[in-house]
Amino acid sequence: MLYQESLVIRRELADRQAIAASLTNIGIIASLQGDYHTSNTLYEESLRIRRELGDKNGIANSLNNMGNIETSQRKYAAAQQLYEQSLEIRRELGDRQGSALCLYNLGNSALKLDRCDSARLFLKESVQIYREIGDLNGTAQNIELLAVILMEEGTLEKAANLWGSAERLREEINIPTHAHLKTEQDGNIAKLRATLTEEDFKTAWENGRAMTIEQAIESALQKQ
Repeated sequence: MLYQESLVIRRELADRQAIAASLTNIGIIASLQGDYHTSNTLYEESLRIRRELGDKNGIANSLNNMGNIETSQRKYAAAQQLYEQSLEIRRELGDRQGSALCLYNLGNSALKLDRCDSARLFLKESVQIYREIGDLNGTAQNIELLAVILMEEGTLEKAANLWGSAERLREEINIPTHAHLKTEQDGNIAKLRATLTEEDFKTAWENGRAMTIEQAIESALQKQ
């Protein structure tokens, strides 16, 4: 693997910042392959180096990556602790994009813990930041996750509105739902479609496609 070859060279050069980056890259590949133990071990070594270097941005990245590993293993409470640590550093650095990502991850883990109110609060702040910085992909991801909250709360037609709105937004920016999220999302939409009548589903979906982004977000953030 090219990343491993790079790591060998960087170790020879004793370039610790670069070593930490290579460890992270290899860890990401291991995670995608489902080897969470190896991935976490690599992330931990990267985190240790970054802490020794005082690299706060790198530390925040490592903590977020480690949170993702816990999420992949359905250890959502542990994931939240890591995301919260990462978010604290992001805020300190004024990293708005990184903060929005951590808030999204916190929203997702809160939802998995059946804490819909907390999830909505995290996502409210996340989507506001993404809108302010013009990140439409991040905006779409938040809308899609807010749709899940609405479905969990039994507000089915509004959930269909949001997925329709997110679909139109993704068509406009030409960025599909990330592969690691799509399978679960497709399952949720299929469940929703099976619960509503076909006519109600199609009407709600098309109404969502006709919404502005602001209308979709406002609808999603209303407490049902």
